Amino acid sequence: MRSAGTTALWCVLIAGVVVLTGCSATGGGAASDQASVEVTGTAKGHGLSIDVKITPEMRDNKPKPWVLDTPESAVRSYLDWMSYGYRIGDASVGIPTMSGTQQVRLDAYVQYNLQEKGRLIDQKLVSISFSEPTIDGDKATITADEEWTYRHLSVAEAGKELSPPKTARYVTKYTLVKTDKGVWVVDSVDPKAK
Repeated sequence: MRSAGTTALWCVLIAGVVVLTGCSATGGGAASDQASVEVTGTAKGHGLSIDVKITPEMRDNKPKPWVLDTPESAVRSYLDWMSYGYRIGDASVGIPTMSGTQQVRLDAYVQYNLQEKGRLIDQKLVSISFSEPTIDGDKATITADEEWTYRHLSVAEAGKELSPPKTARYVTKYTLVKTDKGVWVVDSVDPKAK
């Protein structure tokens, strides 16, 4: 029989997979230089530590600073920083772009990929178009038509491709909340594959 904590952990992991299936992932940890060829960090989550090896290019290719003034700019920033986090194995890099609830989902998906699959996800947004946002006080929803390319990379060997690039298309509904600082952050993500 599973304990309540174990059952809760699996529910969070499953929610992360359902929410972000196909969008890709990585885990959480700081990176430090070990050599000119790779960067190593330790991803920690759910009581486990995993060594993550990435190339300096993967680490250094950071997105622009987040812009959270409108629902659309907040979603764009979330996607940029989520993708960067997946690539370097650190879901926490995008914390300012999301609510605590979404952070738990994203981290669970990253940890699943690191711990269960031994992989990072290198994804790139090919195209995106947005509907007009619906704003009701401190909540907003916006829908995006998205096309992505992604591939899986090894956690153990910096930059080693585990799968060839693939393409995915989604119509995704983003729910956002306005924080007490007056900025928009992503609170939930509901993708539907096209």
